[in-house]
Amino acid sequence: MIPENELRYHHWANVRLLKHISHLDSEVFIKNVKSVFPSLSAVFEHIYNVDQLWIQRMLGTNDISQGIKFETPLIAVQCFERNFQQLIEIRTKGGMVYYQNSKGEPFQNKIEEILRHLINHGTYHRGNVSAILHQLGEKSISTDYIFFLRETE
Repeated sequence: MIPENELRYHHWANVRLLKHISHLDSEVFIKNVKSVFPSLSAVFEHIYNVDQLWIQRMLGTNDISQGIKFETPLIAVQCFERNFQQLIEIRTKGGMVYYQNSKGEPFQNKIEEILRHLINHGTYHRGNVSAILHQLGEKSISTDYIFFLRETE
């Protein structure tokens, strides 16, 4: 079973960045940029939507939303909080997940593998957030795992 602390890290890092961004000019979050994603909000929408896709797969439902749009960082924090609670509950179930990818191809993975994927996926895209912040002339903050451990222990 994946340690709960690793899911807490994923949540902490998302919320830490979102709260940092909430203290900047309100336009920074939605400002268009030339990058992998068109804005900071788009990066967080992607992280959230992918988390939701996998949550629904792990729950065995087909209730896949068409995506969310975040108008402010604090709205995003509220949504990530709900995702986090679901991930903590799912973590204790363990077992295999049988699902189809977007092409309809069948796959299976252990819940632990999927949760690890979500953590790594989030880490990767939080790097996009830092790059976009620098592009916009703003400072980023560290979301490294070691900083999470220092702050939460």
